Amino acid sequence: MFEELRLLPDNTLIGVHMDLNDENQTVKRPQAGTLATIGGAKEIYLGSSEVRDITITDTISYSNLEPGCIYRAEATLYLSDGTQLTNEAGIPIVAMLEFIPETADGTVDVNITFSTAGMTDGTRVVVFEKIFYSAKNSNCVDGGPTEDVLIAVHEDLNDNGQTVTIHYRPSTGEVANKVAVIGVIILVSSLGILVIRKKKEA
Repeated sequence: MFEELRLLPDNTLIGVHMDLNDENQTVKRPQAGTLATIGGAKEIYLGSSEVRDITITDTISYSNLEPGCIYRAEATLYLSDGTQLTNEAGIPIVAMLEFIPETADGTVDVNITFSTAGMTDGTRVVVFEKIFYSAKNSNCVDGGPTEDVLIAVHEDLNDNGQTVTIHYRPSTGEVANKVAVIGVIILVSSLGILVIRKKKEA
């Protein structure tokens, strides 16, 4: 933030403070990043018809927060096509966590659970993150806000860091059927080759 001091009424410039390296005249905007995992992995493999509740650990990295103040981290789930995930009652799946950073830069984990019902192989689930400055900060700074204030957002459907993938393994019966079909195809092909050879020999 650059400053000028001018003398009225003729607007004469009498002082200037412009220093890109001056920390005292610099406002650092809070930022957020993320790494979403399931048990430490980016992918999970389920049975062909398995339906399970899955918990994603969303590790939100933040920077330029005020140590000792109260913040609220919020995680929301989307599919990679932009569809917001909801529970059985049609309510968006959201998880929130209040935290007090000890340093300006750090991380906080938010766990968020969803059901795999209706999902198919290769479904990509994306976690959107927001950080709010809490209205509970009356003891942190004078004249704090009367409601939570959004200060940082990380929402990118194409970010692999905030995405996990659901896979489905075929069942034993499905594998057996596929093997049987392949076996029949091989047998028929072999018989065809044998018949052709006999005809040539004749």
